Amino acid sequence: MSINALSKKTVDVLDSTVDRVVAPLEDKNESVLRVEQLYIDAYLHNKSKSLVHGISFSIQKGKTFALVGESGSGKSVTASAIIGLLPKALRIRAGHIFFREESILTQTAHDRRELRGKQIGIVYQDYQGSFTPSIKIGNQLVEMIRSHRKLSKSDASDLAKLWLARVALPVERVYLSYPFELSGGQRQRIAIAAALMLEPSLLIVDEPTTALDVITSALILDLIAQLQAETGCAVLHISHHLRQVLQRANHIAVMQEGKIVEQGNAKQIRFWPLHPYTKMLLEACPKLIR
Repeated sequence: MSINALSKKTVDVLDSTVDRVVAPLEDKNESVLRVEQLYIDAYLHNKSKSLVHGISFSIQKGKTFALVGESGSGKSVTASAIIGLLPKALRIRAGHIFFREESILTQTAHDRRELRGKQIGIVYQDYQGSFTPSIKIGNQLVEMIRSHRKLSKSDASDLAKLWLARVALPVERVYLSYPFELSGGQRQRIAIAAALMLEPSLLIVDEPTTALDVITSALILDLIAQLQAETGCAVLHISHHLRQVLQRANHIAVMQEGKIVEQGNAKQIRFWPLHPYTKMLLEACPKLIR
């Protein structure tokens, strides 16, 4: 092979490598969620600052897509934009968000409220704000279920208790407790049960195991995987814990300073990372030394 031909082949390989670093993953199957060239800005005192810079990704039915990056990289802001709960100071400047191939951004506020909970389940990182402190947990779960499903109070109560059991909580005690009577880890597990019990098409989990010990964290993540197997729901997993998502996500996007700097399947990210920031995150993961 001539030097010129070899050089051209090398350039072709490098070009394809660069494409893999930043290009959104394509799938012939219909996307449950599709984000295209999304820009989000913050406005304060007549000045603006860009927080999310033209990110694109899609999630297919039954797949887990992980957004990974350090705090402040734009992961949670992106999730808030998807569910229509951006703070007043933040605005979507450009881009598109499609849920089941229908634009979310053109929907009315009422339609977006209907999506949240029933079609899109959310587990927030701030579990302490998920429940009203003056109402017992069981009453809150029953009210949530009956607001989305036509069930009797008794049937809704049975469903709530079933899910409390599935997230490894003492059912009767938790059901009759006020939020302030429970630990942080218990409240987080209840929040996860509340998001899962309506079997949404898309589940957004923002650091879902923050307040949990290692064993309970594994149980919760296994439970999410089990729901996927049963219902075919898609999961958007937001995390700073790259090692954790490598074990469970089908596809991973690495965010840095509001940009997606690399996308790929879990195997590509684990064994053949291309961007320096991805490599740094992998190196920061704790390793067992024998």
